[in-house]
Amino acid sequence: MKKFKKKKRLIFLTLDPLNPLNIKLTKRLEEDFSIVIVTNFKLPSSYPFKNIKFDYQHNFLESFFLFFYKHIESKSEKEFIKRNVYRKYRSLINIMFRIKKLLPLPSYSSICFFLYKNKQVENGIIKPDDICITDATLRHTLSLNPLIVRASIITKKLVANVTSWDNPQYSTINTFAQKYLVWNKTNRDELTNFHKIKKNNIAIVGSIFHDYLINNYKLNAKNYRKTSNNEIVVLYAAIFPGSDEVMAADEVKFILFIGNELKKRYSNLRLIFRTYPSSENSFLYNSLREIEWIDVYEHSNYIKIPRLGNESEVISFNKEDEKIKQFHDVDVLLSAGSTFTIEFAFSNKPIIHINATVFSRNFKNSKFLERLDIYGHLKHLSPDGFDINVVGKTDDLLNNIGKLKELKSSGYNEYLKSFAKPYSKSLSRNLISHSLKNFF
Repeated sequence: MKKFKKKKRLIFLTLDPLNPLNIKLTKRLEEDFSIVIVTNFKLPSSYPFKNIKFDYQHNFLESFFLFFYKHIESKSEKEFIKRNVYRKYRSLINIMFRIKKLLPLPSYSSICFFLYKNKQVENGIIKPDDICITDATLRHTLSLNPLIVRASIITKKLVANVTSWDNPQYSTINTFAQKYLVWNKTNRDELTNFHKIKKNNIAIVGSIFHDYLINNYKLNAKNYRKTSNNEIVVLYAAIFPGSDEVMAADEVKFILFIGNELKKRYSNLRLIFRTYPSSENSFLYNSLREIEWIDVYEHSNYIKIPRLGNESEVISFNKEDEKIKQFHDVDVLLSAGSTFTIEFAFSNKPIIHINATVFSRNFKNSKFLERLDIYGHLKHLSPDGFDINVVGKTDDLLNNIGKLKELKSSGYNEYLKSFAKPYSKSLSRNLISHSLKNFF
């Protein structure tokens, strides 16, 4: 009789266990490991994996120490004061930021490690032979961080998953993990340059967000848009949620201006404004709804769940088929930096991208563009060599958006696809599982 090798135990420490992407990833990991989910709230009995609740509440002293961390030298962090516009005590926080820049402070990760290295909270949860995986951003795992620190010490097999392309640009990356998973070489180099993590401890696995686009025959479906062949349909994907009322309102104002300028040039234009997948402050889009040639695409299937430390968040996890259908409904994507831009690239349809850093110099008094300019990760959507796709002035946008064949044949889509999927035919969830098996 053939003996089956016992699966190693994999502890998945996450504050986002109900995210469909994490469930899909966990189902794949379950093929190779015995899974235990650790999160900060009680999961329903129908949840498909064994799970444990762990919810650490920080005391005042710990929170005080965690405030005094060193910011890394990314653009996003150096421009912290420009980002800090909503906090109640923002003036005081901005003063403290300037003082902190003058002091030889430890990293956020180092402070976490110091605070929790001797806090024995792992009993009954983590064993020395376990492999552990968690989000690489410590701000996304706040109530789990003592356990994450202890996991790195007890097992020496802690893997930090850099889940999003902007994460390496922030100061709260976990630097005490033994191994790391990233989208691509660019993110690997950012971990090395900003956080001093050795390259040989980093595996490139691509983006799990884009797994649904690999070998998906629906991407090749015929265009079934029910509109006139003479109509140019432009899709714009919003960046800011309605909950960020100031930025969302200014984004709408900017797109209204661009839309009106486009309409003057292309009388057969139809614009689809794809809202951010959250339900707050829908009234912000009323000015768009009033215009006959603008369609506001609003998400459905909203659910209210605990997520990333929030007791409840209302969010729509878009159905993959619905997104692919929308690819076919349009002629060109107008991008300002949404992750949807990278998804749309897999349709092989034309994309024109607004380089906010350059555009903000030529388009004054736009809070929206000024905010985008702060986000250092958006530079990855504006590489050299794609002048027809990446524009910095209104005139260039108006001229180039009608050049559909040139936009499509420039190679920009291929660049974006390789950014998300360096190994073009491989599913990231397979590469993650393979890396976990081979790391230790």
